[in-house]
Amino acid sequence: MNFQGFLDFFQVIFMVVFVVALAYGTTWVIGKKSKGFMGGKNAKVLQQISLNMNFHITVIQVQQKVYIIGKTNKSIELLDTIPLDTWKENEAMMLNQEQENRKETPLERFFKIQNPLKGEEREKGDGN
Repeated sequence: MNFQGFLDFFQVIFMVVFVVALAYGTTWVIGKKSKGFMGGKNAKVLQQISLNMNFHITVIQVQQKVYIIGKTNKSIELLDTIPLDTWKENEAMMLNQEQENRKETPLERFFKIQNPLKGEEREKGDGN
């Protein structure tokens, strides 16, 4: 292979890399610019629940209101509207209740058996 063939080979490789990088950069810039057009600034999906293949419940926040919507393949129906403050209060209450009712995992139980001294008992044991 002569020197000119070697240069032609690297020129082709460079052009391919350049075109791929240019395509990637253009896609990245368009993606960043289009977020403002595609993303809703006033609306946000809070939760989605699938009850079966054809029925879904979606909870959407629009400004200071929360809309609960039922969706099927053929229709969309507004089920309820509540203030955002009420939604947040109920969500916090459910989270606290879930943490209180949380059961111990097998791994936590294992570590408790391996190291039975916890809290005050450990402090008393360290002093002796």
